[in-house]
Amino acid sequence: HLNNSELLYVPETIKKIYLSPKSPKDSSITNIVNLHFEKYSYNELYKKGTKDRVERYLKKIIEYFKDKKAGSIQRVDLDNFYVFLTQKHNNSHNTAVRTMEFLKAALQTGHKKGYLRFIPCYDYDIKRKRTNKKMYLTKKELKMFEETKFLNKNLETIRDVFVFCCYTGLDFGDSKRFNANWVKKNSK
Repeated sequence: HLNNSELLYVPETIKKIYLSPKSPKDSSITNIVNLHFEKYSYNELYKKGTKDRVERYLKKIIEYFKDKKAGSIQRVDLDNFYVFLTQKHNNSHNTAVRTMEFLKAALQTGHKKGYLRFIPCYDYDIKRKRTNKKMYLTKKELKMFEETKFLNKNLETIRDVFVFCCYTGLDFGDSKRFNANWVKKNSK
């Protein structure tokens, strides 16, 4: 008779022990991606376009994985999911990768909230492709843009913010949060 310290474990036994459901929480992929989607659906900081895009990711993940347990995902499942996205949904490489990034983030959320004991395929990585080279405005083009007059006052404001961002290096998205407290004044 062997006690626990004398037991010999083979990899399949360890895998069964590790993957065995010990939590009453529903660890299906459908439940976990819905849980992660709540972060977007109830947060007012996310715009409608972002919420719509994330909802498309959610639907594709659920369509492919259905009620598969998240803890049982393997690399081959992710490879096949990529093929599903690019062939059945005719997604570009980068769109498929963004969907897979959403799935990975959902699995991380599931782990943080106790639905998963580990993050399946944590090291699975697929990179987006840079399809076009970044273009920069020349000083002459920037000057011409600064001097352009618009009939619409809103367009002039957008132009002014864009030019400000060009000179300061501030991200255009961050310019919405910009306020006077960010400016340091020299004391003379």
